[in-house]
Amino acid sequence: MPTAADLDRVAQAARFTSVEAVRLHLRRVIERINQQGNRVIGYMDAGRTHDDYTQVVQQISELAGEALTLAAQLDVLASIARSMEESRRD
Repeated sequence: MPTAADLDRVAQAARFTSVEAVRLHLRRVIERINQQGNRVIGYMDAGRTHDDYTQVVQQISELAGEALTLAAQLDVLASIARSMEESRRD
């Protein structure tokens, strides 16, 4: 029988239909982080202002937070899968 914590984890992970969907979304987020990092390098070469750097660094921070959330959702999905597999064996 699932606990309240299990149901909460399911609700958090319900945004995605599969581990593969989470993995693909995480990959896109990481690619966006990489693009923003390359943008900073381009700004350095172009002699941009402090405000330009601040904006891009803020975007990178937001993307990193999203990536961490997705990684946590993958952990939840993996934990649920393990629990379901263990309960099937019992």
